[in-house]
Amino acid sequence: MAIESLDGLVKGMGQGSMYTFQKGSMPTMVAGHKASLWRASGIPVQAAIPAASAICTNVLSGALPLQTKGAAEHSVLAKLDFQMASVGHTLLIEDRLMHMGGLLGNSTTAQTANVSLFANLANNNLAERIGRTDYSEVQWFLDWYTATGATVSTPTAQCTFHDGTTGNVNIDVLGATALPASVAAGRRYILNPTNGKFIRSVETVTLSASTGTAGSFGVTAVRPRASASCGIANRFDIVDWSMLGAPRIFDQSCLAFSQVCITTSTGALSGNALIAVA
Repeated sequence: MAIESLDGLVKGMGQGSMYTFQKGSMPTMVAGHKASLWRASGIPVQAAIPAASAICTNVLSGALPLQTKGAAEHSVLAKLDFQMASVGHTLLIEDRLMHMGGLLGNSTTAQTANVSLFANLANNNLAERIGRTDYSEVQWFLDWYTATGATVSTPTAQCTFHDGTTGNVNIDVLGATALPASVAAGRRYILNPTNGKFIRSVETVTLSASTGTAGSFGVTAVRPRASASCGIANRFDIVDWSMLGAPRIFDQSCLAFSQVCITTSTGALSGNALIAVA
């Protein structure tokens, strides 16, 4: 059955699964910026740095290992209890759709990303997982895996938009388009189209100047599923389905965590996620 009523949700919570997560702190973050916890140690295990473009699924190391369900059943994120180290940190739960890594911080040539949701809609349930068919529910980031250098540089991504047109897109760094100096592992910067269109693929990324250090960064496409903020440090906050919005968790979703930091580190994170199935 599908979860389409409160009774269905209650039944689904009774036969769903509880998933534990626990992530170590990541240093050298920036207050007010997003950080990816993909490479944080803990539970799920620390994920590998991606290489070539790949679709992400629930069997990938670093993702919550979602249970198998019946074809006619729905899965819904029904409850979250979590603890964070600092008041004001915001936890973000996302379906990590596709990613790639290994882009260099000391290259000024166009580097191949080849992350195309459009070309892979028939694979790993991406057609459902992306949400609206105009890709408006997908967010695209440049994710850092190892630190790049101190020279300031502006990345430009060559993209294809939802209507098949192409163009260049810059990152948004709280209103700026240039990277700060010495971007640390774990930081992420959103690609921000300013033409009213939505990205369906990223072909290449070009830096305006060498940062001075190769490091490693890449392109990541995610669909946000839920968020919750820390009210009291080091105390478990409990957020139910009504506050989470009861988001559907689609088959093969790669559920992962990111964070909006209030300090210069992510701090320790632990908690449990209840996914209802009915």
